[in-house]
Amino acid sequence: VIKNKDYFNLNMLVVEEANVMEMLNNLTVAQSQGDYILLADYMELQLIPLLVSWQDVIQIKEDILQLQDNYEQNMNYLKEFDKDLYELISNESNISDDYSVEPTTNGSITVKILRDSKSYYLLSNNDPEDAGRIFADTYYNPNKQNYILYGMELLKNVNALINFKNITNIKVYESDLNVIKLAVKYGDLFHL
Repeated sequence: VIKNKDYFNLNMLVVEEANVMEMLNNLTVAQSQGDYILLADYMELQLIPLLVSWQDVIQIKEDILQLQDNYEQNMNYLKEFDKDLYELISNESNISDDYSVEPTTNGSITVKILRDSKSYYLLSNNDPEDAGRIFADTYYNPNKQNYILYGMELLKNVNALINFKNITNIKVYESDLNVIKLAVKYGDLFHL
């Protein structure tokens, strides 16, 4: 990376050789001294943010966001199980330019909405699947059989309840048709 720092520093300063070398030295010293708390701190506070910034540059420059388009499969599912929603989306399939998906640090995607020149995210920018698992762990109650969720995002929370807690009766209410369209395009409706 240092050898190719011009690639990373084209639009903004991401790679400074002195800072990278100092950080690597700090990691080496902490490890050689057996100071694993300090090592963990260096990794969490310095190394991971640096690697994420490099990853962001590569993703933007190389346009490598890999999106799995589930639209056809999900629409076939809706046609069979929710004809009204199928018709609604079929008649109005365009998604507003104010709604987009962006890569996260773990390679997954998140939903970004623009409102009044401000960006809002519906999912974690770090690990949406892990956030879904945390959601499921937090709200799961073994004495409850029925769940109601307000907000669909890309179905990460719903899928976590289904996959990790074996919940089968979940009602999801989403009032924003653009979010529903994104979920149909990039989400996983197959086992709902």
